[in-house]
Amino acid sequence: MKRKSLVLFTVAGFVLTALTIAVPTASAQAQPSKDAVIEMMAKDDFSPYVGREYPTQVYWGDTHLHTAVSVDAGTMCRLDQETAFRFARGEEVTTTHGLRAKLSRPLDWIVISDHAEMYGLMPQLLKGDPEILASEKGRRWYDMLSTGDHDTIFKAAMEIVASLQQPDPPIESEKTVRSAWRNYTALADRYNEPGRFTALIGYEWTAIGGFNLHRNVVFRGGRERRESHRAVLPV
Repeated sequence: MKRKSLVLFTVAGFVLTALTIAVPTASAQAQPSKDAVIEMMAKDDFSPYVGREYPTQVYWGDTHLHTAVSVDAGTMCRLDQETAFRFARGEEVTTTHGLRAKLSRPLDWIVISDHAEMYGLMPQLLKGDPEILASEKGRRWYDMLSTGDHDTIFKAAMEIVASLQQPDPPIESEKTVRSAWRNYTALADRYNEPGRFTALIGYEWTAIGGFNLHRNVVFRGGRERRESHRAVLPV
């Protein structure tokens, strides 16, 4: 017994309905019966993609990435936000400790979610900004981080992390925070390339007490919308 295929309809080269029926060769039953055809045609659809309207492509990225802008990561990391964008897009970068690093596959999108609390103050602290050093904690942390002693630096880092759980930040400078936020949103817009790489704007928010895991705020739209009113700024 041989198998014969019967194509019933073709449109623009695409087979809409096809039948494969086992029949004896050289017999009166060489053609499919009317009942067999009706049974095959009674199916709701032929292609598994009929009616599929949900997204089927997967895009890889990261919603939780800190840089030197964050008050915790900034104690030991010297990579800035632009370096983070370059790394996410697949470019080679050099780490804080001099190692060359590159992703095996570029990400499709990224959210650089630096801490909202004391946003952008760490780079200013390490530079010895007079306004930051005028505060008690600012002077203490600057002196500790400048010692070059790993144990002292680690102790300062732990103090800074613990400070995120307090009701009020130990160092406040709205001018610094606003400037850092504007620089970040402009950078995100510059690295955002629709169809190739998406740079989402966001930050990490910590509740009073700090026992809230990691809550990342991600915005829709670009820089103009983020600058449209004060509520979106992490201050």
